This record gives sequence, C-alpha cells and structure tokens, in this order.
Amino acid sequence: NDFQAVEGDRALGLRSLPVTLGTKRAARVACWTMAVPQVVVIALLMLWDRPIHAIGVAAVLAVQLAAMRVLVRDPEGRAPWYQGMGILFYISGMMIAAFAIRSL
Repeated sequence: NDFQAVEGDRALGLRSLPVTLGTKRAARVACWTMAVPQVVVIALLMLWDRPIHAIGVAAVLAVQLAAMRVLVRDPEGRAPWYQGMGILFYISGMMIAAFAIRSL
C-alpha cells in the first residue's frame, strides 16, 4: 500500500520505504526481502530430504519472480495487482513448506 500512498506520505512527512528510497528501489528491496528467505527454505527442504516440496516452493518462487519483474517496472501502478497475484504465490510457498515440515 505504501507504493500507492507516496504522495500522501511525502505531504505528511512520513518516511515510508518508497518515499525514502524511491518507488523502484523500494520495490526491489521488497522483492529481495521476499525472495531470499524462500531460497533459504528451498535449500533447507533439500537438506531435510524433502525434494518434492523444495521443487514446489521453487515453482511458486519462479511465478513470483515473473510477477516481481512486472512490479518493479511500475510499482505505483502494479502494487494492487501484485498484492493479488504475487503474494498469493508467496503464501502458497509457505503452505508447501509447512506441509513439508509437519512430520519432522
């Protein structure tokens, strides 16, 4: 939501990430913040002998990476779309990981 409220945040003196870094840079930071932990989860799932689940998380991460490319091109315009599209796959990856570790 911060990407949609940049002008209002500036006017109110709020130092949100998009105001501080700029919208494109803030979008990149948000994308890295979501993608890097998922790569760690994929590695851990492989380490814990859960390769099918690791592939599942990698697959939803691949979809997210494609959506992230769209977001980074136009953060202000695409933030609502990404919230509906990219975050759905992020949550799906978390659910796959939860199923993988339920029996550990």
